[in-house]
Amino acid sequence: MKTKTRFASLKKRTNDRLLTLSLRLTGLGLNVVNYLAPKLSVEWGYTLFGKTHRYAPQKPELAWREKAHHHTLWQGGKKLSVLSWGHGPSILLVHGWNGRGTQLTPFIAPLLERGYQVIAMDALSHGLSEGNHTNLFHFSESVRTVGTAFGPLSGVLAHSMGGAATTLAIDSGMEANRLVFIAPPVNPINWVHQFSKTLGLSRRMVQHFHHYLAERFGRRWQQVQTFELQSKMQNKLLIFHDTEDREVPFQASQEQVKYWNDSQLILTQGLGHFRILQDPKVIAHSIKFLTDPGLEASRSEPSKGGYFHEKTNEENIQTIQSPMDSLIPA
Repeated sequence: MKTKTRFASLKKRTNDRLLTLSLRLTGLGLNVVNYLAPKLSVEWGYTLFGKTHRYAPQKPELAWREKAHHHTLWQGGKKLSVLSWGHGPSILLVHGWNGRGTQLTPFIAPLLERGYQVIAMDALSHGLSEGNHTNLFHFSESVRTVGTAFGPLSGVLAHSMGGAATTLAIDSGMEANRLVFIAPPVNPINWVHQFSKTLGLSRRMVQHFHHYLAERFGRRWQQVQTFELQSKMQNKLLIFHDTEDREVPFQASQEQVKYWNDSQLILTQGLGHFRILQDPKVIAHSIKFLTDPGLEASRSEPSKGGYFHEKTNEENIQTIQSPMDSLIPA
């Protein structure tokens, strides 16, 4: 058994090193091409930046997929896959980058028990939907397309980039009453920085890439780099973010609640970017917020056992103590 474990660990380290080497070599190629043909290099970089990867769903996800009603919508001539369960007011589940709607299946049963219809979408280039390349704005159009088809929505529960996409979709006219964002990013410039760092891009290449994105997306690219959209939002918002999230720093959510009119941030510890989707307290508090019409985002009362409040810039920030994790000192 120990031999198998050591072999698996060695195999993973080897694969990680090979991947890192491959990415660095790609970055080197981009840097070289940038000196010879700048336009070609940024177009190549954009292709890599927006390429998505699909991962196999877990067994519980497959079980929920079998029980679902399957719907097909269209976005830009491509098929958009949507699953639904139950009847009643609709709540939309929105996955993150390289994710799929069924990643949020832990939230389905509690919502069905409360008499809601649950909608799980796969954005274009994700899950069962068509395509293999996208960006935040196409992602948000997927959210708006589904939200409008099944709307007006009672609520939206979104993970990671799904939160940013949902904000853009609402700004484009999608109706939704209450929102729960889990580990949402704020400024897409941070994604560009991470992409550039991973590939080891030169300063010259990074500058050209920034300029290319600004020209390609214009005003919308400028909007998502500020809190202009958040300051306009009137929807009630509850955010969960883990202080040990390695994908999206929790400080992004701390900034967001300063600008969103009716919002609350709940910090967790030790759950990271993905395990937070399985945490019983996160699930229970999310369901209560989405389905209790008398619960205000900025005034919600914490459950007993391991919660405390910390007032920051007139916003209510709490920390949940997960059954296996420790409270963050106040």
